[in-house]
Amino acid sequence: MDFLCIEFANSSWYINHKTFSDPLMDNEWPVKFADKWDIGPLPSPGREDREALIKMRNQLSLLFAALIDGNSLTREAIDLLNSYMADTSFRRQLYSENGRLELQDVPETSSWSWFMAEVAASFSRLCSSNAVNNLKECQNPECKWLFIDESKSRNRKWCDDACSSLMKVRRFRQKEKHK
Repeated sequence: MDFLCIEFANSSWYINHKTFSDPLMDNEWPVKFADKWDIGPLPSPGREDREALIKMRNQLSLLFAALIDGNSLTREAIDLLNSYMADTSFRRQLYSENGRLELQDVPETSSWSWFMAEVAASFSRLCSSNAVNNLKECQNPECKWLFIDESKSRNRKWCDDACSSLMKVRRFRQKEKHK
């Protein structure tokens, strides 16, 4: 199960890993990211857009942490999400492509506020679904990637096999060191 809001919040992971830079500060990454989620086309974000995106990501990270700790959204958090979603106007339009009908929300203006409204809507959908009960943060202290635990037993601790293997090797080495 994929949620735009989770992937958006996880973009902060890159600051401490791989390229050691914030992808939201890049001119191309946010545009490609929006395209990946079928939001757009959007122009390259300006300085104010990037600052707003980073602020939103930081706010969502705090909200995710609260949800993972088992807390409910506060009235202030709900108002914040609603303010992001209220900042745009759109119309619904029915499309026919290759004999298949698709209903889409079409923004009145393509802007980064539309993108942020879509992220807030994704977060709202997550919070109002059962998936929120399976929201986890990778237990690798150097990772902290957010993910939805879709395992049968719902007891996954790591975001993927790489983190799982890494943590198992670390535990093994720690035990061997104390022998």
